[in-house]
Amino acid sequence: MHGQIIRRLLDEKLTTLKEIEQVTGRGTSTLYRWMRGESEPHASDLRNLIRDIRDPRAKRFIVSLLTADLPIVVNWIEQEQSITQKLDAGKHHDQNDAVDTSIQAMRSVTDLIVAQRQSAQAGKQMTDQTYSELIRHIDDSISQLTLTRMLLDRVMHKRHRAPQLDHAVEVDTRQSHATG
Repeated sequence: MHGQIIRRLLDEKLTTLKEIEQVTGRGTSTLYRWMRGESEPHASDLRNLIRDIRDPRAKRFIVSLLTADLPIVVNWIEQEQSITQKLDAGKHHDQNDAVDTSIQAMRSVTDLIVAQRQSAQAGKQMTDQTYSELIRHIDDSISQLTLTRMLLDRVMHKRHRAPQLDHAVEVDTRQSHATG
């Protein structure tokens, strides 16, 4: 089943066999077994493809195939670099600013949803324009929350990468636990 994802990526010319080999660390014979349905890629292989394959269209393609029959919505962040640029552009000076902006975005969306619920209870139907506005605000809030999460992750990652030592001979064992 998931081996067909590899076949479709190649058929759609979204990647090459060589790139898939490099990203997954698997050999050509393994990839052909996947495509023939004789074996399946591990979840880590698919995760590595989504994370490391160069063409963003291929990433979206894999995610869409994996989630096609699930009742979920996947919001796609184009590139971590663009998120990092937004974080570094001074929009959020620290995690408190990012959290405050996220709280404001969530309040705005909550107010819109409450107003829409009240309208529905009063018998008024949602217009296409109202629907579009609500969806846009929800998407903006999701983006803001994602930025905040990435900033908080960055702050925590830096904190755990460079621990303060009480004295020179202390050994930090947290790194082995944090990466597992």
